[in-house]
Amino acid sequence: MERYFELKGKRQLDYISSQGCRFRCAFCADPFVYSRQWVALPPERVVDDLSSLHGRYGFTDVNFQDETFFTQRERHRRRSPKGSWSANLGITWAGTMRADQGARLSETVVAQCRKSGLRRVLMGVESGSPEMLSRISKDTSTEQVFDSAGKMLRHGIRRAVPVSSSASRGRATPSVQASLAVAHAIALG
Repeated sequence: MERYFELKGKRQLDYISSQGCRFRCAFCADPFVYSRQWVALPPERVVDDLSSLHGRYGFTDVNFQDETFFTQRERHRRRSPKGSWSANLGITWAGTMRADQGARLSETVVAQCRKSGLRRVLMGVESGSPEMLSRISKDTSTEQVFDSAGKMLRHGIRRAVPVSSSASRGRATPSVQASLAVAHAIALG
């Protein structure tokens, strides 16, 4: 593990606590591979695993590599008898979410996540163009993107917002221009 941490440049553990995705994005293999199903390890198992791994390797950060960590809204709030599992270990964490998942989280829940050590969310934006979002069956809106990003910003949580783009004959299409505008607006906060 020391070599792993050395290569990463930090004592960050990558951990997968769930598999699959319930959504229907046309560009992704997951709906076909997992038949739009999502299964997760029980929260108690995740806490036990991370506590054990922390005792052995002393990592300072967990990067949840789940396709959509926030699929089950209450999942991240599970606590050990002494409070937040991540706060008890003295670590930070990062997770993935869709814009609609972030939009459904209350400000209170986002504040609790931050207090528990959430430092960054990777939010699959894919496009800033409503037409393209519809075409790829993303089932999210730019309004949800801005709502989710705003919540994270208000609570000091960094946002990573990947967008997909392509140019036509070296020129940015309107869809690409819309995606870049969304990414730029989020980056500026």
